[in-house]
Amino acid sequence: MTANAFVGDGSLLTNLSAASVSNLVTTPNTWTAGQTFSAGIALGNVGIVGTATTVPPTLDVSGGVMSDYCVTLNADSFTSGDYTGNGRSGLFWVQHYGDPYPGHPHPVVSAETVIGIAGSDVVTPRYFKVASFNPDSTVNSNLVTVSQAGDMTVAGSIMAPRLSINGTVTASALQVNAIVANGNLTVSNNIVGNGNLTVAGNLSVGGSIHIPGAGVNTATAAFIHVITTTNLIYPWWTEFENTNCSGNPDAIVIATVACRQVTSDSYSPTGNWPIDVIYDSVTAKWGIESEGDNFTVGAQFHVLVINP
Repeated sequence: MTANAFVGDGSLLTNLSAASVSNLVTTPNTWTAGQTFSAGIALGNVGIVGTATTVPPTLDVSGGVMSDYCVTLNADSFTSGDYTGNGRSGLFWVQHYGDPYPGHPHPVVSAETVIGIAGSDVVTPRYFKVASFNPDSTVNSNLVTVSQAGDMTVAGSIMAPRLSINGTVTASALQVNAIVANGNLTVSNNIVGNGNLTVAGNLSVGGSIHIPGAGVNTATAAFIHVITTTNLIYPWWTEFENTNCSGNPDAIVIATVACRQVTSDSYSPTGNWPIDVIYDSVTAKWGIESEGDNFTVGAQFHVLVINP
């Protein structure tokens, strides 16, 4: 059926699967008489295509509601506030207002598009998901799942220059450019860190912590300090330059002697070196001091720097 205009209660359109009209004027309370609809709006099984551009403030669609601030399902309805009567599962346009000033009684200071689901007061669990579908209308894979409590499960990788997490992170493997976890961070495999890793809670790693580029006298948080004639300041004192701790007396510096087995009954180095790590305020460098024998050139130490 194609018409330029239609006036009535719309009852005769219920059995049409596609109707093209340029203007639709209806009389029930759902729509105000005289309002027109933009092209492409679908009402249940009725397709409406036209040229008008005025959209009603609220449009009741089969199974949900569309308005100028939300598109929701008719389920788990709001009982008060701006969204009263609308369902809590859907897409919302949320505006935040500032203090009024002349000519602007309700100035908008920020706005956000929110995907909403019902809160924990609903007994049956609700989830927001991003999924891929098969041609037969079944779910192929749940790519992202978010629960009412805010728990998020991701089927693939999360790639972001910075990730801030208030809860617990559990991952089989974690590659980090910069991550801030205000809760606990648990990784069952490896952590690969190219940037900063900040954890306010507990850090639990089932695999290894890999620091790319770490090696002899490198400018990384973990490195190998090798004694040379240049950095052996005294026979019992050697210093190192590292941007992670130099100039920072509050850095936490941990050092161990890198002792290697040469034969079945001999090790290198062979010195008796109980050691301390000390910050030199004159040179603004950290160093390693022997409390036993003098150091020898070529001796190596594993050093880890942690900044509080």
